[in-house]
Amino acid sequence: MPFMRSIHDVHNAALSMLYSWGLANTFTAVGKVFAGRYRPNYLDMLEDLSISGDSHKAWDGRMSFPSGHATVMFAGGTWMALYMAGKLKCFTNKGGEAWKSALCMGPLMAAWLGVLTRTRDYKHDFSDILAGSIIGACGAFVSYFCYFRSMFDKKCHLPKVRARFGVCIDHCPNVVPERFKKNKKKGTN
Repeated sequence: MPFMRSIHDVHNAALSMLYSWGLANTFTAVGKVFAGRYRPNYLDMLEDLSISGDSHKAWDGRMSFPSGHATVMFAGGTWMALYMAGKLKCFTNKGGEAWKSALCMGPLMAAWLGVLTRTRDYKHDFSDILAGSIIGACGAFVSYFCYFRSMFDKKCHLPKVRARFGVCIDHCPNVVPERFKKNKKKGTN
């Protein structure tokens, strides 16, 4: 049933992407509160604050490290690069063509160009965007491989098949409950 397989793939892709963003943003939010580094344009923000009286700008001026924009862009870009590499089978024995790898680097290049605008706009230091990018990429790796197979697997283009309560049928066939196994009697499935 290819239709059911594609619904399963879309479901796993959506869950994995949301997990990637959520995981990365959690680490970034904790880091922002804990580190509390000033933004490069903090003094300009204080001048605007004396004119406008907006206290939220003063709070935001102390939330530079790590960059939340870099986290979100690299969580999404890295996840999309992994997803494309799995679908194109870039790392299997039959894959490995240069155009496939170049195509998979597109989302990473877009994320990189996006985070560089944060330094050009004088909103972050380079170390802020580097830390945010690493957090986002790590979140993408963890979330992708929770839902999809290894890149070196010959079925890397398919999501993991799971039974209830997170038991993975692919790698643990002995722990699958009997009701999930196909019935071997004639006339029944």
